[in-house]
Amino acid sequence: MEKIRYIKFVRLKFKNNRAYLALMSLFEAFYFASMVYFAVIGQPRDAILAAAFLLIPPAMLALEKSLRLEIKVPFAIGAVILIVGTTIGSGYNVYTTFPLWDDILHLYSGFVFGCIGFALCEAFMGEPKNKRSFAMALFFGFCFCLMVALVWELFEYLATELVGADMQEDKLINGFNSYFLSGTHVQAQEVDGIVKTVIYLENGQTITLNGYLDIGLYDTLNDMLICLTGAVSYLIIAPVMYLKSKRVFAEFVPQPVAFLGNMQDEYTRDTADDGIERNAA
Repeated sequence: MEKIRYIKFVRLKFKNNRAYLALMSLFEAFYFASMVYFAVIGQPRDAILAAAFLLIPPAMLALEKSLRLEIKVPFAIGAVILIVGTTIGSGYNVYTTFPLWDDILHLYSGFVFGCIGFALCEAFMGEPKNKRSFAMALFFGFCFCLMVALVWELFEYLATELVGADMQEDKLINGFNSYFLSGTHVQAQEVDGIVKTVIYLENGQTITLNGYLDIGLYDTLNDMLICLTGAVSYLIIAPVMYLKSKRVFAEFVPQPVAFLGNMQDEYTRDTADDGIERNAA
């Protein structure tokens, strides 16, 4: 049996699933328009990110083909919401106008990346599904989610340190405990009730804050904690969904199923039919 090519796979995927084609087309249109918009208004960072995100649909299709997974529309919609949400938050400044948007995305990402981890584990295990393999895939999805959260926070830190981006959001706090101020690690000195901080700049300017400026620690740990909450929700929701309906479960968690094999058969028949037609001619 001749191995299916990537272009043929994509054509058959879109032919068999028009809703998936419509979703990916909307995704590409949004990011192409965003790329142009950000370039025109002078946001080069967001324009570059929008251009990079244009590669996500073909990358998803390549992953689906290479791992012999089937990504269905409900999961694809979930992934698109998460990706587009980050662009809306940063590029269109929703993070500022609606601060809870970042927390919502981190919570939601816990479930999405949990499902991705589950699918990857099943794809690489390559064994018949049973209770033990299901539990292993479920646990791997949980760990995969936490790994993604860690890698993302490290990326934010490196972006801050290397290129001066402020991806770790600052927060005003009114107190903290410090071993540094106490001069010993036996007991931390408590500093509470901070109502004003004045920053003196070298050029003589001053910046006055109504509290003490935390430079990202709270944001980093809060994001990881929220993602952990999302991962725990995945641990609860995924098994319940699987027990209620395996079909519904497969809509939200990519599965290593015979879909690719079916397309392989169709591709082989198409190739054979082409050969017959050429010989007849």
